Amino acid sequence: HSKDANNIEPVGNIDKKFAMKLKQIMRTSGNLSAGVYFKALNIAKQSILEKPFGWGLNRYDKAFEYFNEKNPSKIHMLNSFNNKDGTNNFVKLIVEFGIFALFLYFFIFLFLFNKKIPIELKLFYIPFITTQSLRGAGYFNGGFSLIIFLMFFTYLRYNKKTL
Repeated sequence: HSKDANNIEPVGNIDKKFAMKLKQIMRTSGNLSAGVYFKALNIAKQSILEKPFGWGLNRYDKAFEYFNEKNPSKIHMLNSFNNKDGTNNFVKLIVEFGIFALFLYFFIFLFLFNKKIPIELKLFYIPFITTQSLRGAGYFNGGFSLIIFLMFFTYLRYNKKTL
């Protein structure tokens, strides 16, 4: 494993242990897409540490630019790819809203394990959220925001006595 850790360099100065864990989890082979995805995850990690309350709505590009200047990738294409959308909504939310984005995912977790909400609705909503969180390109593309609102109102409908 230590031999592989020395060969990882998709984004510049990185935490080798973090890179190896991510490589194992995502089963990446080091292609350009994996590099773009990893760079976005690294920006999210650095962002939550430096600006825990986020960069603000639709300011992922500012964070990308900031971290790119601090630590540019040796692979020059990675310094410009997906500089506005973060490759996925999870990264975009973490960078733009910081720890507040975790509340959204906590709500999704509550929704998923709420016994009052029928399984049919969960099976309808959760695939949208999962795919958009892993590879969506914005809050308003692919129905991400719409599904979040529908989930919220569904949650309220089935839990009105507990509120």
